[in-house]
Amino acid sequence: MQANFSTSIRTYLSNDRLTPYEKILKTKDDKIILSHYIWNIKLSECFYPLLQILEISLRNSINNAIIDYFGFDDWYEDKYGMLEKNELVLVSKAKDEITKRTEDLTKGKIIAELNFGFWTSLFNKRYDVKLWHKIIKKVFPDLLRKNRNRKYLSRKLNEIRKLRNRIFHHEPIWNNVGLKEIHDDIVEVIGGIDTHIKKMVILLDNFDHIYDKQFQIKQIESQIGDLFIKEA
Repeated sequence: MQANFSTSIRTYLSNDRLTPYEKILKTKDDKIILSHYIWNIKLSECFYPLLQILEISLRNSINNAIIDYFGFDDWYEDKYGMLEKNELVLVSKAKDEITKRTEDLTKGKIIAELNFGFWTSLFNKRYDVKLWHKIIKKVFPDLLRKNRNRKYLSRKLNEIRKLRNRIFHHEPIWNNVGLKEIHDDIVEVIGGIDTHIKKMVILLDNFDHIYDKQFQIKQIESQIGDLFIKEA
């Protein structure tokens, strides 16, 4: 019933989920809290296509560049000495997941199974000489020359990874003061891989519209207003 709407959102969204909003907003007004919660969902939603395209294009660009430079397509295997211990563990876990699904361990499936954390870990300093001195231009042919270095990309990708993890764990991102910068970094990295893919991303991107807090919160509050009935 409408009279119990606040009780319902507290029960099924959970106090633990909503408490961070209370603390940040300094209010217990459920209408304000829920408006920001919904806004957070909309923000997270608009990042999904960007993150998906970044992850897929990044792994394929790295994989293709390594194969092209070194000449073998199973470069992730221990026998080549390409990867360090931490990354070899992630390769092993990826293979285990594929095997659990009773699928064939093809090279393509292994590459696709390796998570975003694996690919961003390749930008750690220990891979500077082993990989990036050799393939960075192949991986990011369209990136501005001044930004085409491992250190710059590592910093950007790690911030993107942190945001990705918050989104996929349904955590608040709306209060991240650097959200616009991270959004722009995603577009920049995608464009650095390929300008045509960047153009496709821009067609899908509605971040600037969703990020307009004043408009979005006002609109959401108007939409959910009838769900709240003040108790006499």
